[in-house]
Amino acid sequence: MKKRMLSLLLATVMVAATVGCGSAPTEPTTTEGETGEETAQETETDDAEDTSDEEEEYADFYVENTDITLEEIQTVNSPLSLIKEHESLGITWESYDANENLLTTVQEQYIFFEGKLWRDAVMTDAEGNNKVYYSDYEAEDTPGASYIYDENIEVGRYCLSVYPSDEYQYWIGQYWMADTYVNQKEEITDISTQDGAIIVQARTTNTDFGNYFDTMYYVDPDTRLVLYREDSWYDEEGTLLSIDRYTPIYDEPHISDQVAKGAVTNMDEPLCDLKVVFYPNQEQEQTQEFKVVKGTLVNVVSNHSYTLYSDAECTDMIDEINTDTDSATIYVSFND
Repeated sequence: MKKRMLSLLLATVMVAATVGCGSAPTEPTTTEGETGEETAQETETDDAEDTSDEEEEYADFYVENTDITLEEIQTVNSPLSLIKEHESLGITWESYDANENLLTTVQEQYIFFEGKLWRDAVMTDAEGNNKVYYSDYEAEDTPGASYIYDENIEVGRYCLSVYPSDEYQYWIGQYWMADTYVNQKEEITDISTQDGAIIVQARTTNTDFGNYFDTMYYVDPDTRLVLYREDSWYDEEGTLLSIDRYTPIYDEPHISDQVAKGAVTNMDEPLCDLKVVFYPNQEQEQTQEFKVVKGTLVNVVSNHSYTLYSDAECTDMIDEINTDTDSATIYVSFND
């Protein structure tokens, strides 16, 4: 709106300058069948119409209510909320260095399919090469998990993240509109309007180190949807490190092809039968089963602290999950 207001002010100044210069007013020129009075009335009518059009156009850019909170932005724009109202949520995420050089681009899309949350993404370098694929997938017969396939490396090419069943959707939603961590604080530093949108500036700081980042949310005043987002990252001395720019796209057709999931579970490769037992020997015990390419790196993700064991009695603690075998079973015991 600031740009629009400046344009209108400039136009007003130009009109005022035109009226204030030149010779003294003269009687209106008339033609046969016209009077000066009639011409003046027509001029007044035209001016009124022009003013009305200008006011109507200005109204399209005017935001009267700018009351908004970060909690409202995050709640409305959570993928878990958005895709209940939209066919899909797509995001283009571009990362730049401090000199505005493009580093990577991520194209991703969320959908709900029969109540299950799917996310598909691909990251490329500045030239559109060196692709890394991401798939987040769940189904009635498949536990919710995240798959990564990096076609550019040998060691670590295949990755799998597993979650307790009641945490999968929460963690996938964190990719777009993440919660602040325990040692983080996000506060609004400025609210303004521009071109009919609310511009919210916020800063996220950390209590345990000096680095911070500033976020600009470009928000639709009616729906509270984020139309654009920009994160600028700084070190503790305030030196710009990098910039992330996000452009969401709503209701695009579903284009997910789950490249990463297909690669990590490729039946043409030697596979490991992986079992992950959450809450072993407890009432809520749950077992998740996967077939993954041997050598796949496996990570357990949870909101709760845990310890990994190789035995059901939880006596043999392990630091990593070995999938270079024909089969593997791990036990995830939570500490709280």
